[in-house]
Amino acid sequence: MPRRSKKEIRMSYEEQIQEIENKIEEHKEAISRLKKELKEKRAAKEQADLEKLAAFVKESGKSPEEVLSILQNRE
Repeated sequence: MPRRSKKEIRMSYEEQIQEIENKIEEHKEAISRLKKELKEKRAAKEQADLEKLAAFVKESGKSPEEVLSILQNRE
């Protein structure tokens, strides 16, 4: 069992519990922020991928339907 620090010895159980609960809440908030950031990055990546695909189709001189037909016939 790990040794308790001097700070922990001076703190009551209620204070220690509150401190742990505060840390848990801080981590939940950090996780929430990171999940939001991840969602935004995935959306940005998807948009960039769609833009690349649209540019490729445009440069090919074919319509989106023609490109789709070619891809479907490959499989």
